[in-house]
Amino acid sequence: MTKITSPERLREIKAAYERRQSAYERRVLVCGGAGCVSCHCQAVRDALEEAVEALGLGGRVRVMVTGCIGICAVGPVMVVEPDGVLYTSLDPERAALIARRHLLEGEIVEECTFYDHDQKRRIPHLRDIGFFREQVRIALRNCGQMEYASLEAYIARDGYAALAGALTQKPADVVEKIKRSGLRGRGGAGFPTGVKWEAGMNAAEGRKYMVCNADEGDPGAFMDRSILAVSYTHLRAHETGRNLVCRLLLEKKKTI
Repeated sequence: MTKITSPERLREIKAAYERRQSAYERRVLVCGGAGCVSCHCQAVRDALEEAVEALGLGGRVRVMVTGCIGICAVGPVMVVEPDGVLYTSLDPERAALIARRHLLEGEIVEECTFYDHDQKRRIPHLRDIGFFREQVRIALRNCGQMEYASLEAYIARDGYAALAGALTQKPADVVEKIKRSGLRGRGGAGFPTGVKWEAGMNAAEGRKYMVCNADEGDPGAFMDRSILAVSYTHLRAHETGRNLVCRLLLEKKKTI
């Protein structure tokens, strides 16, 4: 991708990505979160891609990997859009079956969909599954909604739009907005973000860096891992004149 130098360029990238995606009848989002990786989601994706090509669906169906969908106990999982159907406990054979019956013939493969043990029945659609229906996602709003390794996909969901807007304002005004917002760190201390940004702005002249601290200090929390895995994005900027601009690098954590 060429260097992005204006909000207009962001809008152009978003429009181009959306045009490309609209050419497909369906998108299949295969979960690439740590839980699904541990139970071989790569083999599921490979089998699905092979079946899509063998069935002549390459121009109609797009297979992509997304960040953690959030229901790791029944992985590997994938979602077929725009149908909104969740398939769980997948393996290569099931993936090939879904490609033939659902993607080619338009039939939901109910025996591969989510099973609700409380209701003792299959629930194919995400919108009807209580685990998802009761959630209001904010930081994880892109979770399971986009291909996590694509900058274009992130921009299409208005990624970097806030940064573009901030660069049209004075640094002090941006810092004041963050302070008024009450935004705090997600660690135990909950340190005010605006105070940190103000300290950086007031520091002596020279090259400045904003470091993304993704330490998982709380056992079993996985807050930062989940956020970073949702959209694998790299953003690099630099200090221009007297304006404080973030140099931010988000690296997807490597898990063993």
